[in-house]
Amino acid sequence: MKVGLGSNNYESNGFYQLYAKTDNSDDRVLVMEWNSASKKYELKLVKIDGANVPLDATLWKISASWDRTSGNVNYIFVNKATLLPLQVAVPEEDVPAAGYTTPVTAAVEGSVTNWLWNTNVEDLESARFTSLVSTTEKVWLVRDKSGTGETIKVVKTASNGSQPNISNYVVIGLKAVEAGRVILTAEQINTKLNNAEGVDATRIDFVFDPEVQNPDPELAKNIMSETAFVARGAEFTLQSNGTLQRDNSTAPKIPDFKSWVAADKKIDGKYVQFASYKEPSKVLMVDTAYYNEGQNNYYDLKLAVKELKKNEGTYNVTSITNTAYATFQDQSLFKVVYEPTFDRILIQAK
Repeated sequence: MKVGLGSNNYESNGFYQLYAKTDNSDDRVLVMEWNSASKKYELKLVKIDGANVPLDATLWKISASWDRTSGNVNYIFVNKATLLPLQVAVPEEDVPAAGYTTPVTAAVEGSVTNWLWNTNVEDLESARFTSLVSTTEKVWLVRDKSGTGETIKVVKTASNGSQPNISNYVVIGLKAVEAGRVILTAEQINTKLNNAEGVDATRIDFVFDPEVQNPDPELAKNIMSETAFVARGAEFTLQSNGTLQRDNSTAPKIPDFKSWVAADKKIDGKYVQFASYKEPSKVLMVDTAYYNEGQNNYYDLKLAVKELKKNEGTYNVTSITNTAYATFQDQSLFKVVYEPTFDRILIQAK
């Protein structure tokens, strides 16, 4: 996993999850979790599958700098949800004869923000976390093996001391991984992509980077960024295990073009419609699709905002042989996939 490019300073090109595999093969990621009793954030390793954990709490911006004097690569990790660095306090206890101090809670506080991790910033494999806090002391992050496996503690050793071997604890090793893609519901789209202002602003204003560029003003128009939209789709409720369950009774209906008498059908749970904010009867749809040999052999999609309704005259034939028209409603359906690591969305036409 490349963090970035540069001579002495590096920065990740997105937000990554810091992944650890525990003794019982649980897949866990590092988060900052608020402790209401201590009024502090604490470092935890939580299960990502089925866990009711805010996605942003699992994401970290990674930067690195090379210390020419020591030859070390120092890493700084900033949590996306809290905007706080991965930092801990140096345990006050002196290092005893055993070689390590008593493990203490890894509260997010203190002066330790620079971490030794991978020596190669362009290949962030699983490696243990430690920090040289002075010429004589070093701190380590360790995981409690006796409980659920999520508790993280801090121990201190001498700077020239070896990795601490503590009963019921193990030094954690973390690997930077891209967060999995997420298919967004209509509610999530309207919430996450809403960048309009005002208390009642529920419209979506798409922003493209780069924007469409063409010397011809007509060809330079981008109907998606020129139109404000509202996403329509089935509603979902959050279950106790962290999964979403579709409420079929709330799924909006769209015309079924299979036949003139075909009843309206519900929108598939994975897809949404984008209705015009100013003219709700009109929706974003794929108007035409054609193969463009002159532009690196790809398919061009011409988009339009129009009303989706049947024309009875089209059905005044024995049967519809045009399969595309029989499924015309699908041209108004889109799947919106969020990439958390790069904080961007991919929109796929059905």
